Amino acid sequence: MRIWVHLVCSVLMGTMGISAQLVSIGRVQGPSPEDAAAAAFRSPMAGEIVEVEGLVHQRLQWKDSQGEIHHAIGLQNRPAESDRDPRTSDGILVYLGQVRAPGSPLAAGDWVRLGGRVTERFGQTEIAEVEFRERREGGRSRLNELEIKDVNPPADHAAAAAYWERLEGMRVRLRGGALVTGATQVYGEGEDAQIWVVPEGQPLIGRFPDFHRRVFRDVHPLDDHPELGFDNGNGFRIQLNSFGLGAHSAGRLRLLPPLPVGAVLGQSLDGMVLYGYRQYRIAVEQMPRVSQRGPDHRKNHGPGPTGSSFRIATYNVENLYDHRDDPGDPCDAHGNPGLGGIRPPFNYLPSGEADYRERLGRIAEGIFNSLGAPGILLLQEVEAQDLSGKGGNDILDDLGDSIPSSGGWRYRAIAHPKGADERGITCGFLYREDQCELIDLRTLDLFQTMMKRVSSRFQIEFGAGESKGVASIQGTYQDPNGGSSFVFSRPCQILGVRIKDRPDRPLFLLNNHFSSRPDRRVLQRREQARANAAIVAGLLSIDPEAWIVVGGDLNVYPRPDDPFPEKRSDQLASLYEVGLINLYDKLMAEAPQSAYTYVYQGQAQVLDHLFLSPSLARTRHSVSVAHLNADWPVSSNYPWKVSDHDPVLVDLW
Repeated sequence: MRIWVHLVCSVLMGTMGISAQLVSIGRVQGPSPEDAAAAAFRSPMAGEIVEVEGLVHQRLQWKDSQGEIHHAIGLQNRPAESDRDPRTSDGILVYLGQVRAPGSPLAAGDWVRLGGRVTERFGQTEIAEVEFRERREGGRSRLNELEIKDVNPPADHAAAAAYWERLEGMRVRLRGGALVTGATQVYGEGEDAQIWVVPEGQPLIGRFPDFHRRVFRDVHPLDDHPELGFDNGNGFRIQLNSFGLGAHSAGRLRLLPPLPVGAVLGQSLDGMVLYGYRQYRIAVEQMPRVSQRGPDHRKNHGPGPTGSSFRIATYNVENLYDHRDDPGDPCDAHGNPGLGGIRPPFNYLPSGEADYRERLGRIAEGIFNSLGAPGILLLQEVEAQDLSGKGGNDILDDLGDSIPSSGGWRYRAIAHPKGADERGITCGFLYREDQCELIDLRTLDLFQTMMKRVSSRFQIEFGAGESKGVASIQGTYQDPNGGSSFVFSRPCQILGVRIKDRPDRPLFLLNNHFSSRPDRRVLQRREQARANAAIVAGLLSIDPEAWIVVGGDLNVYPRPDDPFPEKRSDQLASLYEVGLINLYDKLMAEAPQSAYTYVYQGQAQVLDHLFLSPSLARTRHSVSVAHLNADWPVSSNYPWKVSDHDPVLVDLW
């Protein structure tokens, strides 16, 4: 064994020459509380210069937004060096900056003594400005001297935060048999990947059939505690992160493999507990292997149609941009300056025409085959771009032209030209000419009368050119700061059609993309629901039998779920109060295992909705979800994955 008993090098000069008392890592971390406040707990020694010792148990690497690779090590006290306090962690991250290592590269099993400044980075306690005082090479067998805990966090979210905070910086083990409950996601310009799992032994892993073996966000009959009536956070979820996997020879960081929901990990994984952006994670050092691939969630669609029907679908296609930098949009391409709350770098655009057409083709193939070529599609997150100057939407036109047809029918596109938000995305429609025809709402007496009844609160504007006949709704409300704000960042768009085999009654469709984040922008989202409800109420006051569909990505959960268990906000209340029927309730009763449209941090949840007016809900209908996207990672192995949302379908007879 080679031993250095002198200063090896100074990673940063901030602590050079400053002596400090040797303390345990547990004392640096400090005793964290027993509740949710643990996640916000800061070291009692933050800002101080300290000296610690312990075994290096892992090397970490990650890349920042500027492409620079950063390095760190995990350092942990052996039991004899520990403070023996169960409220503290015996491990800590030591940040080395943009250098690989002091002197000869550090390796797992080396014992070191170092000095540095205690810092808090994104909520994680670290030692930075490091000065190495002493180092002894060891070897990986020395890691057996550490206390390595098998992780199995509690279900309650607050209790889980306390559990993880007391492991922050330590080496832990996830036993084989863990179930993937959130497919591999890649972030940070393709240099960071994460997977959500639940550990072996959790009751949901033993469920049958396979479609039930997943984490559902409350309130849901397949959640861990459906009787609670609010979200307990499902704290037993564990995030795996790729920071501990090292780099390829070409300098690109290694990423976790593309794994779908339902896959089972075949081996135990070791890694360091990290915290950042309000999430705990394990930076595993081994590449996960799979013992079971899991079910094909595309077959988990719910009851579906049983005969000839007219199908309507709502589908968030996740940033469907062409490859051209829109000269009127400062937020869609690299080099753009951004606007408002939208900041660069931007990665919305495909790399070129071939990539754009390839993605269009995959979306179109899914619409034709998996969705069964609906009569009408309510689409969200489509780039609002009209290079032709005809008042249409280039991307919607391209998508409609890409969808295969049979019997000579084709899709036509229509969208209001002024419906985009700061990012340049909008809502729009595709409809089949062989199944329905447009109604010009400008000349429909029912619609004109309704406009007069809501004009005191909301403004309805019609499109022009290729978009004539489609309307958008906008209004203002008083925000919490006392100012006046627009109700919609992306105005609701309204379309009227006649179904050709039922031409006696018009069908009104309200297409929405509400403000994001269910626990934020609550007041604005409530106003957006009220605007839709005002249109519905106006139409029903004139014709109680009117056929109306309100749908889209509403970015909040259906009743009785709500992100605020102690103070319910009921953000969609106005839609229910006006008499609309949420088809989620029907799906929940008939096929609860299929009742989700989005997976966030390993939890299946509903953000995409279809509501029917009372008269339309009394007709024979069915609801289903096409699980093409939410359960799958981005990979050539899963070519049907084209978005982060799953489409919702309703069939009318």
